[in-house]
Amino acid sequence: MRAFKTVAAFSLGMCLLFSGMSCKSVTGSDEGFAARILIYNNCGATLDIFLDDNFQFAIADGNTDIISDLTEKEHKLDAFLTGTNTLVLSESFDATDEGDYEWTINGQATIAIKNDFGETLYTYENSEYLGHIEDNETVTIPDVAFGSYNFEATIAESSTVIAAATIEVTEIKEYSWIIQ
Repeated sequence: MRAFKTVAAFSLGMCLLFSGMSCKSVTGSDEGFAARILIYNNCGATLDIFLDDNFQFAIADGNTDIISDLTEKEHKLDAFLTGTNTLVLSESFDATDEGDYEWTINGQATIAIKNDFGETLYTYENSEYLGHIEDNETVTIPDVAFGSYNFEATIAESSTVIAAATIEVTEIKEYSWIIQ
């Protein structure tokens, strides 16, 4: 009888040991870390998107795309003009929370307009009024998307165009127009 109790106790102990090994945590998840990044392209050109130096996709201006299944770590995003080594924007971020992250890519160029004409001027971009510029004043337009821009200047209270310029924004830099 004593041998039977020992065998029964041993069998019960083994059953408890093996059943304990197959239990799952009630608070755990079988799905793992769930995060993604929504990418908005508003820079005026098609871009090649890289995540951690690996090409993901090309995204046209005005479009949105998604990188799914981010891992829980620090990531680096790069946007290049399609087919070039021209870096438009680079950003690093920590994916520490589950859910959606957003990355909006706007133009990074600027346009500086300097008035050396001797009078206050009214300025227009693609026929839309920008504002007036006093003599010897410079106004900067930030975050300009890639593309073509037509500028005009008129003498205050007059519709006569005294200067015009077309600026092609094709790279990230400061463009300037000096009105003399």
